[in-house]
Amino acid sequence: MSNDSPPTPPGSGNSVPPPPPKGWGGAPPPPPPPGYGGPPPPDPGASPPLPVSEDAPPPPPPPPPPGYGGPPPPRGEGTPPPPPPPPGYGTPPGYGAPPPPPPPGYGGPPPGWQGPPGAAPPAKRPWLPWALGCGGCGALVLIVLVALGVIGYISDKHERQAGRAGSDTTHVSDADTKGTTLYTSTEESLNDELRPHYVPFSFRYPDDWAVTERGDSVGGRNFVKVEKGENGFTAENFAVGYMFATPGHENDPALIQQLLTQFEQQFSAQFTGFAPSSCVSTLGSMPTR
Repeated sequence: MSNDSPPTPPGSGNSVPPPPPKGWGGAPPPPPPPGYGGPPPPDPGASPPLPVSEDAPPPPPPPPPPGYGGPPPPRGEGTPPPPPPPPGYGTPPGYGAPPPPPPPGYGGPPPGWQGPPGAAPPAKRPWLPWALGCGGCGALVLIVLVALGVIGYISDKHERQAGRAGSDTTHVSDADTKGTTLYTSTEESLNDELRPHYVPFSFRYPDDWAVTERGDSVGGRNFVKVEKGENGFTAENFAVGYMFATPGHENDPALIQQLLTQFEQQFSAQFTGFAPSSCVSTLGSMPTR
């Protein structure tokens, strides 16, 4: 032996690894690395290994742990029922109870949802509780406003019709109406100049007087004019016209005096020897002659 060779492990000798067992089909083990001297020698006091055979039975299962009573027997006729639950055991909270209400602001299922298969369709909710609740407050307010508007429109229409008809509501005794005729104004026959200034009115005049103007002629300045004639001349007359003044000056004494002066000049030209006889205050503070 040369002095440069590596030392040999004690007990290695020149033994080789044993052949693979019978029936083993794996690849042969890789060669030992350089310097490997083989497995250690067998222990003289150890029992020899058992021979390996393909027909050998499988090893028995391990024993159960201490206290294990084995699997439960199958349930069948004569099998005792399971023990009752321990004291205090009850139904879980909420089991079998109706579902909780939806959270605030939940608007219901999406349109067209019919519920789970086989479920009964939801019952239709009556509209009256919705109309009486907060959901129908806007609808009720709208209905009230519409009703008030219709009542106001009907009342105003009746008042306008009564005003246009010039209905006389003044109580007059039979003695005062004897030998007189009632005249009631109308707006339909007035000309375009008088129509914007029309105000409903009525009055009585003697039976022997006649209506000479009705405000329907072109250029007419009187709503109506009645007069008494003698021998083809006018003995007395009564006319209803209108006066227009600047807004805010309807009761201005200076303006009224100016109008009365114009009337005196007009009547003096129509009636010879005309002269005012008296001044009476009517229509508030407006004097007339």
